[in-house]
Amino acid sequence: MKKLLFFFCITILLLSNLSIGNCSELPQGVKEKPTIMFAFAGCLNKYKMYDDEFIKITKRQTQKAFLPNYNLYLSEQYKKPYNAPDAPDIASLAREDVIDLFKSFHPDYIIIYEALPFQSSTLGPKTSGIHLKIIDVSHNQYIADQTFNYSSTWANLKGHFNAMYSKVESEVYSKHFPNITLATPKNLAAESTPND
Repeated sequence: MKKLLFFFCITILLLSNLSIGNCSELPQGVKEKPTIMFAFAGCLNKYKMYDDEFIKITKRQTQKAFLPNYNLYLSEQYKKPYNAPDAPDIASLAREDVIDLFKSFHPDYIIIYEALPFQSSTLGPKTSGIHLKIIDVSHNQYIADQTFNYSSTWANLKGHFNAMYSKVESEVYSKHFPNITLATPKNLAAESTPND
């Protein structure tokens, strides 16, 4: 009987500790990490492999930059299909609608990373573009709404995406997100080797 009572008391103690561990309140002096919802938009309007490569590279860059100092969610759900450049997507929604769309994630910021149609010709340079929007949810306002372009006659896809990401990071991310891990120019250059 004593053993049964002992195990009962231990079980109650463990359960009470678990409930404290799941409590939403953080210890004093510990600041909750900001939450970022990162949504892909647009399409490169070329080949599916271009869009797949764009998403793969951008995901890797974004995770390196924001983790582990931010809570990060990545969404491809509202991106245009690669073969339907005129289809509506999240980039065309009003700011309030975007906030409402992701409200269940309780984000502090929403980043919309829109791929613009990839332009190329046989002899001329290849041109790529990104339209970046960042919403500060608590203030219900855009803190960034800019377009970045890159042209090159030699760079491969990876080189294009890395060059644009470098602009986004240096001109926007570094100003609004002080705790990101900045990519070094050396690392980006190593990933941008031409394949021509």
